[in-house]
Amino acid sequence: MVRDTIRRSVRVVALVLGLGWVLPMAGCTSLEPFTAAQGDRRDVGLEHTGSIGLELDVASGITLHSVVYAISGNGFVKDGDIDVSQSSALTAVIGGIPAGDGFVITITAISIDGTATCVGSATFSVREDLTTRVTIHLQCRLGHRFGRIDINGDVNICASIDELTAAPMETGVDGTITLVARASDADGPESAIDMTFSDGATSLSQHGHGTSVVTLTCVTPGPDRIALTISDGECLQASSVDLVCAGAGGGSQATWIWKQIAEAPSR
Repeated sequence: MVRDTIRRSVRVVALVLGLGWVLPMAGCTSLEPFTAAQGDRRDVGLEHTGSIGLELDVASGITLHSVVYAISGNGFVKDGDIDVSQSSALTAVIGGIPAGDGFVITITAISIDGTATCVGSATFSVREDLTTRVTIHLQCRLGHRFGRIDINGDVNICASIDELTAAPMETGVDGTITLVARASDADGPESAIDMTFSDGATSLSQHGHGTSVVTLTCVTPGPDRIALTISDGECLQASSVDLVCAGAGGGSQATWIWKQIAEAPSR
């Protein structure tokens, strides 16, 4: 009766490398009975059986939660599962295997945090009344540790300045210069375009037209740079033109009277 219990008993040890968990194989006479669920689908006379002693080699940082084993070969099949979540180190001795060659044992294990699944297998032979030492290296695969996002994007083509014309570019006091500006937006209506003319001191703005005609009447002589800025609500684009109001006693910058004289139809 004692001999039967020893041959059918299991103690499983997992070596977690890097954490220093190592438990030598225990002698057969000191093993406690194995109580995990297991199946033996062939009746084998105990007088012709042997045992295997398992040693699991697991990647560093992996702590196992449960181990499932399956043994097959020569018409013999045996399987079982072992809860190792409460054990820091485990080995196993599985008895009741008929003597012979060409057996295969496959181990499947799950890490205690559920993120890794480990699989390993080994071939072995069994000698009557002897325990065969079998080392199984488990290859572990981590599950998906990252999520994903679905990106739905759109593209905005910025409005562009197609024309900025000044005629003439030089005038005198009380003289007039005409500015013509045209803008377009490839993916939006021209009614969404904002235009602003400015010389830094004064400015004139309009909204909703792709074409604008503005007159500048000189009040005080001097040079000036007129800037045109357009926007489609997201992008800005700018251009500029240099003008001169000639006259005696000209200052550092001309001054103007701004007047929007036309809003020509958009092209």
